[in-house]
Amino acid sequence: INPKHWQAQLGLGKALLNLADCAQAAPAFLEALKLQPGNEEAQAGLAACVATYVRAGQDFAAQENCPEAVGQFMEALKLDPENAAAQAGVAACAGE
Repeated sequence: INPKHWQAQLGLGKALLNLADCAQAAPAFLEALKLQPGNEEAQAGLAACVATYVRAGQDFAAQENCPEAVGQFMEALKLDPENAAAQAGVAACAGE
């Protein structure tokens, strides 16, 4: 895979997302967006990773495991600093 080829990065991101590996998929989507700004498929993949992190954070919060929940919410916020659900999750755990 040529790391400077946006289609290769996009394909890698999609494959890793299909394996539920957002820790590796998100950097590939970010690289694809760096090489091909505005690419809708890469943006969608990144959004899917954000949603995955938020869901995981919410699941941990529901189990009253705030340290793990905050970790997941922070991963979401690294990718989307304006994500309201992740912000609310961090705030809710900080209030406990």
